Amino acid sequence: MADETAQQLVERLAIKKAQAITPNFDNALVIGSDQVCVNEGEILGKPHNFENAFKQLKAASGKTITFYTG
Repeated sequence: MADETAQQLVERLAIKKAQAITPNFDNALVIGSDQVCVNEGEILGKPHNFENAFKQLKAASGKTITFYTG
């Protein structure tokens, strides 16, 4: 969602993943997890190809980036 913070996004995705698998198991503990990377306030999505991965890594080079895990 466009107005989500990184923290809200990672929590929503982790819950969605856990809920997706939960109907397949009775009486089981299901743990959903996700991770979101933020570089200079921008949430980075999956690059999906080499060119985008290279751009993301180059943009992060020498900087402090933050990973949120939910």
